[in-house]
This record gives sequence, C-alpha cells and structure tokens, in this order.
Amino acid sequence: MREKVGIVIPARNEASCLPMTLAQLRGRLVVVIDDGSNDGTANIARRHQASVIISLPDRGYSGLNKPELAQVINEGLKALELHDPEHVCILGADHVLPADYLDKVLGRMAADPDVAVASGRIEGERWTWDFPFGSGRIIDAGFFRQVGFRFPESFGWEDWLVYKAKAMCRKTLVYPDIVSRTSRPMKYAKKGEIMYALNYHWLYALGRCLTIMTHSPKDGLGMLKGFLFHKGVGKILDREVCHYVHAEQKRKIKRMLLPWSKYL
Repeated sequence: MREKVGIVIPARNEASCLPMTLAQLRGRLVVVIDDGSNDGTANIARRHQASVIISLPDRGYSGLNKPELAQVINEGLKALELHDPEHVCILGADHVLPADYLDKVLGRMAADPDVAVASGRIEGERWTWDFPFGSGRIIDAGFFRQVGFRFPESFGWEDWLVYKAKAMCRKTLVYPDIVSRTSRPMKYAKKGEIMYALNYHWLYALGRCLTIMTHSPKDGLGMLKGFLFHKGVGKILDREVCHYVHAEQKRKIKRMLLPWSKYL
C-alpha cells in the first residue's frame, strides 16, 4: 500500500530540535538528511526511528538560504522516490507539526484535485493565501514527478515550485486555520537574490522591499541590495517560470497603476 505522504527533513546540527519534530511523525515515512552535523543529529534520527537516514559530508558551512539546501533536499528526494508516496512534505528540523496537521492538509487537497502544493500557516509569520510556506508544504507527488521530482539547485529553488504549479494552471493554497509553530523565525536572507533569479519585475520587487522595510528596515534594505547587485546569481534555468513570474507581476502592477501602465 502506498504511503499517503513521505516527509523530507534536512538537518544540520539539529540535535536539540529534531526530537520534538520527529516525535509528532511516528509511524510516518520520514527521510532525514544529516547535512554534515557534528552534534549527533544522525543518532537522534535513528533513536526516533526515522525511516531513512542519509549522512552527507561536512562542507564547512550551512546551506540555509542557499542553493546548497536544494542539493541536500534532493538527496532525500532520491531516497523518497523509491517509496513512491502519494504526496511529499518538506519540513524544517525545527518545525513541530500538530498531530492532525498532515491529515487535515491532505484531506483538503483530496477534496480539490487541482491543488498541487498546499500548507497550513506558521504562527507569527506573514502569509498570503496562494503561496504555501516552504516548511510544512505538501506537494502532490504526481505533479512533482511531472516536473522532475527534484528542486533546481540554484537561488529561487523553493519559490520555483509554487510558480511552476501556477504556470501549469494548478492551484497553490494556504489553509490559515491549520496552524503550526517553528522554534526559529523566518529570515529574509538572500531574498533579493531569489527575486532576481526568478525574474521578478523591478517595480514588484521594489514594492516587496518597501513592504518589508516597514517592519524591518535592515531586512528590506538587504533584500533591495540583493536584487540590485546579485553577485554571482543567475536566472533560474526554467524559462516557463521566469516568463510566468514576470508576466503575472506585470499584470498585477498594471491593475494597480493603470494610468501609468504604458511606462512599465
């Protein structure tokens, strides 16, 4: 019998967080990728009976907010693919899901087959109804196989999946009444580079940076700097997604600024 969902957890030096996360996933198909930890993360995963544990060599730095994290997750996806689950969940090692989180999200996805990617809401984090969170997002495996069952190993890999689904006319949803918590707040590091890699319209990117500045001037300015200068960052190698992102954002801007749209 196929598993309804397989969970992929990248973990680097997460011995303090991982036990609580795994405790809520007992009986599930769980793949933990130990990304060069030196604190016994892999042993913790074994102790809590993770289904598959992959140990990678230490590269000397964390892959968080970098393309290297996509490489780590892809190693887990290679292993998960062999088990042929119906859905895939990408989960941060510090993200403790309520006991009914997976069943609730899966139930709503089953009720609407057009939904390709969905998540609940992370308490205290900003959200929009059509852009599922990176951690805790659940992906329809049939859709994921259509696009390769891997993430592009470049900046923008996480958002790429949502835009790919949208470009293929599939739904992506956040269910705001299904709430979970993480032990670390979301960071905006490298968000400017991500916007550049995904071919954001310059005016849309500026608007996002200004919005973030109202909450955190430092984060907003960092995003703007990353978008404008993006040293060593190229466009993501998916023309369909790059075209969709730019065209959709241009349409949104025109709706907001119709009198000035001829200049955009």
